[in-house]
Amino acid sequence: MQLSEEQRRAEENAWKKTLHSVLSKQEISGSGLAYVMETPLVLELLGIEPLPVYMLESKIKEIRMEDHPSMSEAVLGQLPHELSDPMIVFKSRSVHGRLVACLALTDEDGVNVVVPFELETVKQRRKVNLIVSAYGRQKRGTREIDYSWFWQNINEGNTVYVNKIKADAFYQSAGLQLPMEGKRFINLFGSSIKTEEDLVKLKMQREAEAEATAARQGVSTESIPEAISSLSPAE
Repeated sequence: MQLSEEQRRAEENAWKKTLHSVLSKQEISGSGLAYVMETPLVLELLGIEPLPVYMLESKIKEIRMEDHPSMSEAVLGQLPHELSDPMIVFKSRSVHGRLVACLALTDEDGVNVVVPFELETVKQRRKVNLIVSAYGRQKRGTREIDYSWFWQNINEGNTVYVNKIKADAFYQSAGLQLPMEGKRFINLFGSSIKTEEDLVKLKMQREAEAEATAARQGVSTESIPEAISSLSPAE
């Protein structure tokens, strides 16, 4: 869902408050849900239904306190902002039907964060897009970025979206750790893969639709951001 800048900031601030509240709890129900954000437009671009995005409260505590201590509250608090403009999105290699958003955001060890999504699932009788985890994708037993995992996903054809600018900077930082074999980075992706250019076009389309709707209804231009956020995904 496309939000205005004001709505996006409010969403980000609300998530930070929710996150702090969850992490402050002494006891948590295993099925409790924490609202994170509305489905980012980049996932709608990939055909995902625009549903509320949630995380299990127990998973948030597990990530922060047990499994991934480098995922500080400050890092977790940036998820809505970073998910609105991910670096790469892969189809999951391990779970059919899931997507994994790979972010420019790094954990406290400087490792890029990945966020697996369970899509269009039902939790507590509501249909949601569920963040199943969030962690720095590091080499096993180290605090270093697992460049080979990213490389394997690209070679296997799992890429469904790439922000070419962000991804190029990421792979340039990998240096000799990737077997590029003389290939240009941008040539690793097929023409069918969505990019940040497609995302910009979709944003512009939504804005034009909202303006047209506002004009038909005689709504003031100040109300257009709200009209944009209420639009259904483009066919």
